[in-house]
Amino acid sequence: MFSLILKIGLFPGHFWVGDVSQGISLMNYLVLNAINKLTLFFVLRLICSELFNLELENLFSFLGVSSYIVGLFLTLTQRKLIRFLSFGSITHLGMVLMVFSLSDISTYLSFFYLTAYFFITYKFLILLRILTINGRPLTYLTDFSYLIHSNAKSNLVLFILELSGFPPYNLFILKLALLYLFFSSGFF
Repeated sequence: MFSLILKIGLFPGHFWVGDVSQGISLMNYLVLNAINKLTLFFVLRLICSELFNLELENLFSFLGVSSYIVGLFLTLTQRKLIRFLSFGSITHLGMVLMVFSLSDISTYLSFFYLTAYFFITYKFLILLRILTINGRPLTYLTDFSYLIHSNAKSNLVLFILELSGFPPYNLFILKLALLYLFFSSGFF
C-alpha cells in the first residue's frame, strides 16, 4: 500500500512530484498528475476494500488530511508554474482521500471530483501551451504579469481560481460535498 501511495504522490511519498513534473512536457504532466493518479487511486480502493476487506478509514483520513496540509504549504511556497500545479494536485488528492473509504457514494463522488479536476487541468494546460512571452512558454507564476493581452491574463487567473476551488466554480461545490460526507461520517 505504501508503494501505491508513493506512486500517487500522497504524503509521505510526495517529495518526487514537483521535480518530476518540472522536467516533463505539459501533456505528459496531464497523464502523470491526472490520469495516472485516477487509475492508481481506484486500484488502492480495490485492493484495500474489495480484495482484503481492510477497514482503513482512519488511515485514509490521516493520510488525506496530511496530504492536504503538506500540499497546501508546498503549493504556497512555489514560484514555478508546473511545481505550483503539481503540489496543488497533492492537495486535491488529499481532499479526495479523506472521504475515499467512507461509502460507495463517496467513491462515486471522488471519481466525479477527480474527473472534473482532470478536465479543468486539461483546459488550463491547453491555454498554457498557447500562451507565450516573446516566444518562450510561461514558466514562473510572475510571468502572468508580462502578458500583454488582458483577456489571456484574466483567463489564466480564472482557471487558477477554478483549480483552487474558489466559489462559485465546480470544484468548490464538489469540495463542499466531499467535506459534508467526511464530517457527516463522524471524522472531525
